[in-house]
Amino acid sequence: MSKGRIEQIATAQEIFRRPANRFVAEFVGSNNILNGSVTTIAEGSIVVDTNIGDVTVSVSQDDEFKVDDQVEMVISADKIELSSQPAGSINEFRCSLISEEFIGSIIGLLVETTNGFEIKIQKPHHELELHNLTEEGTLWLSWKLDTPYLLPRNS
Repeated sequence: MSKGRIEQIATAQEIFRRPANRFVAEFVGSNNILNGSVTTIAEGSIVVDTNIGDVTVSVSQDDEFKVDDQVEMVISADKIELSSQPAGSINEFRCSLISEEFIGSIIGLLVETTNGFEIKIQKPHHELELHNLTEEGTLWLSWKLDTPYLLPRNS
């Protein structure tokens, strides 16, 4: 609810993973929101030019968007993978660690991409023990094609 208006009625999981608009996306959880423009629509995917570079999204919603549409891409912090070496996968970006915050068994990380955009990541402590996390080291973040959720800009 925002300013007395109901923004979305759905299950908790749907609200968390498929927010109706930017307000809901910012209200629930630690979501990263990237602004972008649709550059390519191909069978099975959409490519969006974003703040951090081209991001490919699997199409479950391709009928809603067309080339040059301005969009907001929602990426949940817990759906982002982190590694110390590049895997050569789609949607993989170089970054460096800015800060880490221990939240019980979860660690919240703030990383910065090579072009200066900050991304929030949340991972269980045991997953991050495998990585040598230092502020001097280079890391790689990535996510699956079906992780981002697209919203029309200013929704």
